[in-house]
Amino acid sequence: MSDKTTFSDYLRSIVPGRYTYTNVSDFIDRKGKFYDKKIGDIQNELITDVFDVDTCSVSALRNYWGKLYNVPPVVKSKDGTSHTLTDDEFRISVKTAAFKSCWDGTTYQLNAFITKL
Repeated sequence: MSDKTTFSDYLRSIVPGRYTYTNVSDFIDRKGKFYDKKIGDIQNELITDVFDVDTCSVSALRNYWGKLYNVPPVVKSKDGTSHTLTDDEFRISVKTAAFKSCWDGTTYQLNAFITKL
């Protein structure tokens, strides 16, 4: 590459003419804008709809979180009657099961958990 040759000229010289884009960063930028426009922000939607217990859909709550922490949607009392948990009750049950798996036994952590409920 001579002193007067710019990088874009050099890039055009080594990339065959059949390729539409010779500027890779421009290509990536255009692809990103296309995906954002057509698909939306997939990462935030996935977090909101599946991985956040407070905002996830009912199907994700029951089929993912309930199975992950082995929380049944129907509970039975001592006298044998069964009760189907509402979505809010089920969310609290899942949060409680998740808390049980990571609690270190301190009252400080217990108080912080109860505050978040």
